[in-house]
Amino acid sequence: MNYRKINLSILKDNYFLVLLFFQLLFFFTIFGPLNILSYDLNPYIDNYDGPSYYNFKFDNLKIILSQHRTFGFPLIMKLYRVFDFNLIYWAHYNFIIYASSIILLYFSLKQINSNENFLFVFCLGLVVSNSLYAYIGQYTELISISFVLISISLSLFAIKRQKVKYYILFSIFMFFSYQIRPSMVVFILFPLIFSFFYKIFLNKNFRIIYLFFSTLSPLAIFLILRLIIVNDFGLVSFNGGMAGNAIHYLETTEVKNLKQNNQNLAKIFLERKKKLPYPCNLDNYQEKVEYYKKKHKKLYGQYPCWNEYFMSTWLDVIKLKKNLEPFSENDLRNDVPWLHYKTLASFWTEVGDNVEVDKTIKDFSKDVYNQNKFNIIKKIVKSPIYFFKFQRDKNINLIIFYIILMFIIFIFGKNTKYENKKISLELIFLFSFILITFLNLLLLYGHQNGDIRAVLIQTFYFIPICMSYLIYLIKINSKFSFFL
Repeated sequence: MNYRKINLSILKDNYFLVLLFFQLLFFFTIFGPLNILSYDLNPYIDNYDGPSYYNFKFDNLKIILSQHRTFGFPLIMKLYRVFDFNLIYWAHYNFIIYASSIILLYFSLKQINSNENFLFVFCLGLVVSNSLYAYIGQYTELISISFVLISISLSLFAIKRQKVKYYILFSIFMFFSYQIRPSMVVFILFPLIFSFFYKIFLNKNFRIIYLFFSTLSPLAIFLILRLIIVNDFGLVSFNGGMAGNAIHYLETTEVKNLKQNNQNLAKIFLERKKKLPYPCNLDNYQEKVEYYKKKHKKLYGQYPCWNEYFMSTWLDVIKLKKNLEPFSENDLRNDVPWLHYKTLASFWTEVGDNVEVDKTIKDFSKDVYNQNKFNIIKKIVKSPIYFFKFQRDKNINLIIFYIILMFIIFIFGKNTKYENKKISLELIFLFSFILITFLNLLLLYGHQNGDIRAVLIQTFYFIPICMSYLIYLIKINSKFSFFL
């Protein structure tokens, strides 16, 4: 393969140049003197979750595996702060990594002979997804997306070139994507789904076993290692999301039907709930929803006060198991300590080993879940409705951009040769992402609370992949011939 020829061809690739143009445009729009989009570029060093990342303890393997954070992002932060301790250029770094991951994805799709209109429109959508840039100064959001895109790109290079180095690099980046943000573990299934259908319909000679091994073996080794060392199965000992849901479900749960130890916990949790600020101290779900509506806060399937509920349960169990509280004993501020601290992140880090606390919360949550199976299933079934409403409202600018782009591509897009196959590479790519979306909905609305930030980050690909495939279908069926 003539790499010099490939490098020179980049200069003749109009689509690639357009991608670069838009990336530079967004860079100067975000970081220019006017900051037109008004994004917050300052990382939260001493508030929100900041301290829990850069105060992460690396003393030994047991401590690393037993904390409430996975080690991926704290490790990145530790290395990054060697060069930029005060995180002055963190937002710039975030942007560069994200932009680079899109460029890599563009060339990986090109390597497997994806339709040029399709790959260009998909990647361009990722570039102009302005809702993502709202998190440019924050920590795990954009960089976890970048690692997912890089790992998907490397999996495509591995499929095409069948070289060990691509499998190794893919395995490393995929592993770190869910060590940075554990919910990204869902994306390990994307390369497996894509490669399975790619082998069946497009390349029977592709050795799929290599990709399966490089995808699953790091995860399996990590899970086994945690089980042996800290006696806990899972990516991390932090299931506050389940607890937040469980406190909501307690409103309709017969406490006497819980296990005895969980009945005692339920009484403790409900006692603290009464001390929470209005409307979180209410037992009536509809009253809480009405309060949010009066405050002009839209809910897309989220339970009100979920964040307050999971923090209060976590605090109660930490007090029970470790006799630790943010303030001194009998201080009334312990009832709602987050109102008196800029962040509780330092306290969570002080807890250290979170395994026993997490196991207690999980056992309680599962007990409550068992009594509320119908409500949980109902929420999951309704989750696509919540999800589409969310996309409509939060990504409306991107949708409008694609509608405009649809007409431009329809008239002026490149006319690439199309082989009339029932199952195209583009369809496999779309189908793989759609299956990932269903898994994300289970995670986001079944296990979590459909949190707006989590949904936005976890389904960053949804509008770009759907709209790019729609434009691709229109273009390959078009009879017009006004092409670049």
